[in-house]
Amino acid sequence: MKKLAYLFAMLFVFSFAFVSCGGEQATDEATGDSLTQEVTETATADFSKGIEVYKAKCQVCHQAEGAGLAGVFPPLKNLKDRQAILDNIKNGKKSANYPAPMVPVPLTEEETNAVADYVMSLK
Repeated sequence: MKKLAYLFAMLFVFSFAFVSCGGEQATDEATGDSLTQEVTETATADFSKGIEVYKAKCQVCHQAEGAGLAGVFPPLKNLKDRQAILDNIKNGKKSANYPAPMVPVPLTEEETNAVADYVMSLK
């Protein structure tokens, strides 16, 4: 019975991640999300496109501040390998440490670079 419950939970997480990573931009006006509040105060105009793309495509799994979701989605804070970030965005990634695979995210080259720059700025 536990295995069945775990299977359904993982199925829900995977389907939610799959839909969210490639889905349309979600609105966050009602939530007053902390990413908008915290980042707008400290971010320069250079990160505005990266923030926009991150909120639309990455935030649902990796959370507003890039902390991830323990045991399911990895944190993005303190990543320094830009090429690995770009590869993961373009090609997706499956990790032995996290059960939810990242699917490739369909972005333009400009969006990919902008979100990679923003992710590298997360501390």
